[in-house]
Amino acid sequence: MSTEARLRIGLAQLNFLVGDAQGNAARIIELVSRADAVLKPDLLVFPELTLSGYPPEDLLFHGGFRQAIDQALATVRDSVRGTGVIVGYPEYVGEDIFNSAAAVQWRAGRESSQA
Repeated sequence: MSTEARLRIGLAQLNFLVGDAQGNAARIIELVSRADAVLKPDLLVFPELTLSGYPPEDLLFHGGFRQAIDQALATVRDSVRGTGVIVGYPEYVGEDIFNSAAAVQWRAGRESSQA
């Protein structure tokens, strides 16, 4: 019997709707749940700018969109259970916008965390 550790990684290469941050968050949560039930990956990786949809273009500069992204990321962070997730999103730092990824992992007895 082998004692080497294994890491199962799933790739979720899908089209997400541009501008629908909450809808995209709901889709992420649904896909994580389905993948967890069927494939049982340790980590599920989503594409760049998943939360905003790709390409968000000038929508990135709309103040309400920034809030929508923050809320959608919080929804994913608070809802994901079991499988670890890496999700792409536009990150706002002051006046700058970065193409970032958040790692979300939930552990029993702890709150969700993002990095």
